[in-house]
Order: sequence, then structure tokens, then C-alpha cells
Amino acid sequence: MKKAQYTLIIKDASEVRINGTTSTRDIEVTRRLAWSILQTVQGASSVEISAYDPNGLHQPLETVTLDQEQPGSKGRSFKRGA
Repeated sequence: MKKAQYTLIIKDASEVRINGTTSTRDIEVTRRLAWSILQTVQGASSVEISAYDPNGLHQPLETVTLDQEQPGSKGRSFKRGA
């Protein structure tokens, strides 16, 4: 089993945590996973991507929102940091 590399925190419009998950994939695949989560999880407004920390400490590397272009498309941009 691969080790988790990233933590994804799913938040609603008021920045309240709805849920979370981990990804064992590289950052590009993780961005696509975050985009997919936003399209399927009811109430999800953003997904924070952090480096995985087994102690549960989250320092967001970037935030994916639906108002951004889909990962893998030209001209995409992501909000970096928190």
C-alpha cells in the first residue's frame, strides 16, 4: 500500500470542514481528485490540498474551487496558500 502524500480538506461556502480524505498520487492527479470532489460532494465549495502529516497538522499548499478552470485544461490557476 502506498503512503499518503496529500491531505484534502473539503469545506463548504462558510469555510466549515465537511469532510476530508488523503491521496497517494502526485499533485496533478490530486488536483483532479479535488476537482472531482467539488463536483460530486453536495455543499462542497473548496478543497484544501496539504502535504500529508501523520500528526494531522495541515498547512494548505493550495485551494481548489469550482470557479477555477478544471485541472489539466489550459489557463488554469489555483489559489496558493491559505
